[in-house]
Amino acid sequence: MRIDLSTDATPIKIASIDDRELFLPQIASRLGLNMQAQGYTESPDSLVNWASDFQATAIQNQRISDIRWDINRITQPDEIYLGEPGAYVRQDMFQLADLDQPLSTHGLNTCTGLIVIDRENERHYVAHLDALSDPQRIVESLRDLDISSAEIFLAPGSGDDTLSFRNGVNALDQLGVTESIQILELGGMFPGVISYDGEVFALPPGDNLADWERGDDTRF
Repeated sequence: MRIDLSTDATPIKIASIDDRELFLPQIASRLGLNMQAQGYTESPDSLVNWASDFQATAIQNQRISDIRWDINRITQPDEIYLGEPGAYVRQDMFQLADLDQPLSTHGLNTCTGLIVIDRENERHYVAHLDALSDPQRIVESLRDLDISSAEIFLAPGSGDDTLSFRNGVNALDQLGVTESIQILELGGMFPGVISYDGEVFALPPGDNLADWERGDDTRF
C-alpha cells in the first residue's frame, strides 16, 4: 500500500505500514498537526488510517480551490441595482420567492452568498452561508427548485477559501451540480448581492439595505 502525503512544502510517502522509521509524531510534527487530538494513536494501522483521511481531505481541499479560482467560472454582477427595495436575508438563513420579488443579502465578509435562479418555475433563492451552515440542510432548502437546470451563483465575500464557501460547494456537490457553479466577484468590504427578475446585481456602494424589510427567511 502506498499513500502519498505530499504537500507543496512537505513531500512524504509511506510505502507500507512496515515503514517503522516513519512514526506518527514525526509526521505530525512535519505537517504541524496534533494527531493525538484527532483521535489517532502511534500504531501502524492508525497511521495508515490517518494517512488515508489526510489524503482524502487534501483532494477535497484542492477540488474546492479549483472551483473557487477557475477563471471560466468567475463572473461579474449584471449592474448596480437601482430598483425598489425588497426583502433581505439574514446570516445562516435562506429565502425562496417569485422572480419578481427582489431578494438580497449583505455583509458577506467571510460569509458566502448562494443565489439560485430557477427560470423553469419562475422562482429564485438567496442564502447567506456562514462557517456553521450545514451542507445537508442547504441541500434540503433547495428541494423545491429545479436545481438541475437552474443558474447557480456563489458569491464569496473575500478572496480567501472560507468555510462558508466550502459548505456551499459541499451541498451543491451532493446535488451533483458543481459544474453549474458560477463565482460572483463582488469586491469591496462586506459586499452584498441582489437577485431580481432573473438577474443578479451588486449592492450599491455604502448601501446597508436600511430601506429593505426583513424577509420571510428560514434558518438552516
